[in-house]
Amino acid sequence: MTNEITREQMIISLRNGIEIWVDKDKAIEFGEDWVRGLKATVKLEGRYVNTVDIIGIFPVEDLEHLKKERRGMWICKYKHWHNKNDYCECGRQH
Repeated sequence: MTNEITREQMIISLRNGIEIWVDKDKAIEFGEDWVRGLKATVKLEGRYVNTVDIIGIFPVEDLEHLKKERRGMWICKYKHWHNKNDYCECGRQH
C-alpha cells in the first residue's frame, strides 16, 4: 500500500470523444485562457489539441454520471444509483 497524494482531476472533453485528464489547477488556468478566446493548437498532457475542438472542461463526477446514464442507470431521490429496470427501495432504509 502506498501513501501517494493524489490531486483532484478535471477532464477536458473533445469533440471526437477523447478525454484529457488534468490536475484541477491546470484545468482552471487553461479554462480561463480558453474562455478569453484562446484559439490555437496547444499542448495538453503530451497531446496537441486545437482549442476549437474542445467542448468543455468538466469535473470527473459529471462524466462519471453521464457514463452511468448511458448504461441505463438512474439516480433516485435519495441520491443512490440503480441499474436499469431496478426498483428503488432506498425509502425503506430511511
